[in-house]
Amino acid sequence: PAPFGRKKKVAAVGKKTAPAESDTKPMSAVEEKHVKLLDAEIKKVVEERKKYKKLQAEYKKRCAALDQAEGEFDRRRDAEIENIKVMKEKAEKKLKRDRRVLDQQSRTLLAKMPSKKDREEIQQLEEMLERERANNKRKERAHRMNEDRLRRQVAELSRKNDELKDEIRRLEKRQLESREEGERQRERATERGAA
Repeated sequence: PAPFGRKKKVAAVGKKTAPAESDTKPMSAVEEKHVKLLDAEIKKVVEERKKYKKLQAEYKKRCAALDQAEGEFDRRRDAEIENIKVMKEKAEKKLKRDRRVLDQQSRTLLAKMPSKKDREEIQQLEEMLERERANNKRKERAHRMNEDRLRRQVAELSRKNDELKDEIRRLEKRQLESREEGERQRERATERGAA
């Protein structure tokens, strides 16, 4: 539907409207000026509406892409977190197993008079256990950093989504204000014409 019920007037912007056969009195210069102003305002509103619809379509497209990206991101994040948990559990089991082996070997060795070879073996086992602990700490630190990175990405996506929503609200408000201003001008022009 044409804005404000003036479809014929939009097509006639910039042209002098010919009076109908039933008209007995041509429009005055003031009336013509008001009609031109109204036509210009209507054309402006039509252009604004086209821009708004284009922005709205682009916003919907971006929202759909954002939803798809968020879904893919959530799937990747969940898979990564599950993988981290599995790796952590495996590392903890290996650490416990190594500790039990070391404890058992330590008790066995302590039950005997330790020889130089036994002491060297104990030393090697302790060093191996220390290396395993350090390696496990590095992996946990890397897992935490990866999880923090994933959280930051989620926060950034949410922020961009909020910005797009704010932009749409601003455009809708501006269109409403422009429409109301056009209607007010039309009413003023009608009142002046009637006077």
